[in-house]
Amino acid sequence: MTQDQQYPLRQLLYIRALVTAFLVTATGAGVFLFDLAPVLVPITVLLALMVLVLAASWWRLRSRLPVTDAELLAHLAVDGLLYAGFLYFTGGGTNPLVFVLLIPVIVAAATLPGLHTLMLSAGLVAVYSALLLWYRPLGALSHSHGPAPEGPSFIDLHILGMWLNFLLTVAIAGFFVLRMQQMVRQRDRQLHAERERRIRDQQVLTLATITAGTAHELATPLNTMQVVLDDLDESEPRLKGEFDLLREQVGRCSRKLRSITDRARNDNAALVPVTDLVERVLGDWQLLRPRTQWRLEHDGDGQPPRVRVDVALEQALINLLNNAADACEQGLEISLAWSPRHILMRLRDRGPGVSAETMSDLGRPFVTTKSGLGIGLFLTTSTLRDRDGEVHLFNHPAGGAVTEIHLKPEGIG
Repeated sequence: MTQDQQYPLRQLLYIRALVTAFLVTATGAGVFLFDLAPVLVPITVLLALMVLVLAASWWRLRSRLPVTDAELLAHLAVDGLLYAGFLYFTGGGTNPLVFVLLIPVIVAAATLPGLHTLMLSAGLVAVYSALLLWYRPLGALSHSHGPAPEGPSFIDLHILGMWLNFLLTVAIAGFFVLRMQQMVRQRDRQLHAERERRIRDQQVLTLATITAGTAHELATPLNTMQVVLDDLDESEPRLKGEFDLLREQVGRCSRKLRSITDRARNDNAALVPVTDLVERVLGDWQLLRPRTQWRLEHDGDGQPPRVRVDVALEQALINLLNNAADACEQGLEISLAWSPRHILMRLRDRGPGVSAETMSDLGRPFVTTKSGLGIGLFLTTSTLRDRDGEVHLFNHPAGGAVTEIHLKPEGIG
């Protein structure tokens, strides 16, 4: 059940509450201005029915069933009949509050298909026409009671009613149209975000397909190189040192390819404290970048929150650490802060910083901060977005760049 499927009825609930309160107030004022004693009981019954309908609408919104167009039309028809009953006992078409019959039409025009709106409009026009012929006149305006020199005249009453109608029109139309506009804007933002997510997912899938194919294609050449190096090592003993170095590099590439497939196949996300995640990532990263000098600081509120860790998240953090180290291998500052609802990891390097153009395009495919392909940052931002996280990159006033990684602890919506 989505929020949009119940939105029109929810807004109608607010309008019903406003109109019911307005009619109760008008009835209270009419008791002092007119002779409402003969019709006070049926008016009270009608107002009580409006309150019951209001309560029924509130109860209906607690259900998970969608609100169909036919159901909403029935709600508006009930409102029109109740308003017509109220007008029948309070002057019919001569009552300046006859405007309330327009409210269901306005709501229908904004929420229902054209045929439903036309049906409701035709029915309410018939009701209004009948109220011009059959109604109970207000006491102060009834010819049977004679003139009322000290009471309000018909013209004064009509002007007052038109003024009240204008205020009510502004309140209802402004409120309802504004809320509908907000819903449309929110839906547009959701659609835009969904389109962006689908495009990003397609790009990630494309890169994953290319990576799988490349890994498969590289396996055979690496095995061939290993065999050739073994043969050359035997035939050229004087170049043993160089061959050993090449053999080590080829073996490292082969092990990395096997590691990628094995870890992806056997990866099971686990809940670990964020401090353990950072220490594990830094330990693996230190083996890759032994020359990089870095310092880690903790600044947490209470026990470290737990996060769900998998290969993709670890690799995303390593990518960001590599970017910082590529900018400058000396004096890399790493800080980790947390609260029960938020985790912040900050990397500050001493490099030349990042241009404004690069920062605006960061995270898009093939946009990079250095002379690489730009795939690492794209996959990193995609991985963090999938976990309701974010990555921000900006220049530090004292020089260098700062990378901020925002994560949500597990269990935080």
